[in-house]
Amino acid sequence: MNANIDNPRFMETESVPRLLARFAVPAAVGMIANAIYNIVDRVFVGHAVGADGIAAIALGFPCMLFFFAFAIMVGVGGSSRVALQLGARNYEGARQTVGNVIFLCLVGGAFFLLGGRMFIDPILRASGASDALLPAARVYLSITM
Repeated sequence: MNANIDNPRFMETESVPRLLARFAVPAAVGMIANAIYNIVDRVFVGHAVGADGIAAIALGFPCMLFFFAFAIMVGVGGSSRVALQLGARNYEGARQTVGNVIFLCLVGGAFFLLGGRMFIDPILRASGASDALLPAARVYLSITM
């Protein structure tokens, strides 16, 4: 059977190892890409800016982890709900859940972007930014947002 989005029954007919590979591999690749991004970011900033640049990245990192945690929370919760809906053969409910997850990601992203831009200094101060590091951390975090 062709496993595509138009045929949700592929979850019932595919083997578990094949399904695991289909869904786990993209998640693992995404996490590896995120880790590589952080490493390469630190290397380039460390060479170009120096210790203050690395400190600015470290100050923005908790905020980035919060964004990442929100995305994982919505993704895992949404995928669990979709799996329950598909298991109950409620295909319309599964489609609505996917739509709600996409909407929540868009609204949450806009909220974090606007809220982060408005409160960037208090966020960085809460992360431990000093007066000397605040400007560099502000630039880095505003780009990241």
